[in-house]
Amino acid sequence: GFRFSSTKTIMVHFCSQRNIHKEPVLTLNGQPIPLVEQAKFLGVWFDRKLNFKYHIGYVRNKCQRALNLLRTLAHFNLGVDRKTLLKLFRSIIRSTIDYGSVVYGSARPSYLKRLGVVQNGALRTCLGAF
Repeated sequence: GFRFSSTKTIMVHFCSQRNIHKEPVLTLNGQPIPLVEQAKFLGVWFDRKLNFKYHIGYVRNKCQRALNLLRTLAHFNLGVDRKTLLKLFRSIIRSTIDYGSVVYGSARPSYLKRLGVVQNGALRTCLGAF
């Protein structure tokens, strides 16, 4: 009773070779499956080289928007205390960074450092250490 949808099916060719080689051609119900550079699976973006550069950029942008919210709430006129800011940090930014970290934790340290910059900025904002 399980059917594959040919319109929703995509293919990513995971390969670390640098030289030019032929891409595989796969079909489903007589229709070719489109080849894409990256695909999202359970909230984690997998790219063809498995370096997770695209996913880390995606998480960084998402956390950057949440960091702007924290900066707005941390403004001295609003009066939000540190305890509340730290709870917001853990629930919004930290949970976003931690999700899938077991998978993308094998990325280059220089890529992972981009997430550390956002995390440190959020902690400085929460603690008032500008």
